[in-house]
Amino acid sequence: MIKNRHTPALLLLLVFDCSLRLNTSLAQNTGDPYWASDNNVIELSCDQPGEQFFRVILNPMPISPQIKYYKPKESAEWTGTTGKYSGRTLSEAPRWPVEVVYTKADEYKRDGKYSLLRDRNIPKPNSYILTMPEMERGNDVSTLSREFGDYERDYNFMVAKRKEILKNAELDESSSDWDKVMAFAEYAYQKRKTSSSKLKRGRYIHAVDFCIHGDFCVGAANAFAGLCSTLDIPVRLMAFSHHTCAEAFVDGQWRYVENSVPILDSLRNMTRKVEVGPMFTFSFQEMITDPHKYNIPSMKMDYVDFTCLSDDHRGVLEIFYELHANWVFHLYGMYKDAPYYNVDFSLGSARELRLLYPRKESLTYKSDSIPRMWLTSFGTTTAGENRPNWMVIEQGSAVRQTFYINTLEDVKHIRAYIPVPQKFYRAMPEDGGDWYFAVNGKKYYIKNIGGWNYAYHNEIKGNCIMFDIPLEAINIDN
Repeated sequence: MIKNRHTPALLLLLVFDCSLRLNTSLAQNTGDPYWASDNNVIELSCDQPGEQFFRVILNPMPISPQIKYYKPKESAEWTGTTGKYSGRTLSEAPRWPVEVVYTKADEYKRDGKYSLLRDRNIPKPNSYILTMPEMERGNDVSTLSREFGDYERDYNFMVAKRKEILKNAELDESSSDWDKVMAFAEYAYQKRKTSSSKLKRGRYIHAVDFCIHGDFCVGAANAFAGLCSTLDIPVRLMAFSHHTCAEAFVDGQWRYVENSVPILDSLRNMTRKVEVGPMFTFSFQEMITDPHKYNIPSMKMDYVDFTCLSDDHRGVLEIFYELHANWVFHLYGMYKDAPYYNVDFSLGSARELRLLYPRKESLTYKSDSIPRMWLTSFGTTTAGENRPNWMVIEQGSAVRQTFYINTLEDVKHIRAYIPVPQKFYRAMPEDGGDWYFAVNGKKYYIKNIGGWNYAYHNEIKGNCIMFDIPLEAINIDN
């Protein structure tokens, strides 16, 4: 039986130190267009029949096409699964994080406190598609305002507010998207700035309610998103432990949009020439990579401490992007008496950077003092209810994950983690039995590497089975 060895998360299996580089061949072998840009695949399986099994955590993935990651017993076909989340059927994928650790970073910030990795293992542009579930206006997952409680009245109010804001800014429908979105962002910032401190925080987070009563950051971000959505301008919100801001897709790229009164007021009081917002020419991700480069001041909410791994040092692990489209609000927060739906996508992995910024030719991944990247997410991608589903991996079945590597230069090791609940290990042999993992088709039996390595991982915040991926088996993008 497997025992928890209490192995520290960083003391894992033997590292295979080999620099042999193989030609890219995997992408054509996976039989799934989703994996077309990935050049490495890991599988975990057991050829021998029997009753041993473990379970993997599944998360909904707003990605197209559906991921095929599971091969059932006595089947040669890989398949995908779907789950029910907030009454909707969504594709799922296993939580199977893959981490690459480097001997050095491209650049260090703040006396080595943060490391920057530029264009390393970022999938090619347009590799994946991030989609929104199709939802009709006014359906049972739309969130209605407190003021009207009616979808059409909400929408008409926001259209009228849009026209009022543009008129006050001496703009009209023929004005550039940049000018219109800047006007909406300025309105949301000023409305938040003048909101009464006596307001009950979070009561007026709906766009309509915010425009009438005012509120704080969540309401300001939602009002901004609502105004843009009446013109079909894409917006997404960034929600983290103590703030919510936004990005808008303007002139072919995502632009960071802030509503923090201390930050924006400080920028406007600076004597040197800086962008003052509330919409900026750069993206949110570019800003958190190096906020001082863009003169973002250090405040109580200090973006300097943000990485791709976490939003700050409070133990909150992800920055969630909440996606908005076509006047269906997916709000950060909810009313007790109104339906709620959202799609979160966290900024953490190299794959997610590409999904969030598919048109960017260059992307920088910001880590902590250790130069490392998560090639696939260790966090939770949720849609509505944050409730994981499970899949049983029996002897004879298999589960897989793919990832992209473009170079092995300076790579110290590559490590895979599969979060699992402890109770599902009761039937598993501690020495590994006949279980193996395969990297690009080359098998490595668990029993030949010291048995299962099973421990609690502090960042993943769960029990994991884990193993190092031999570098000699890795394909790279030549």
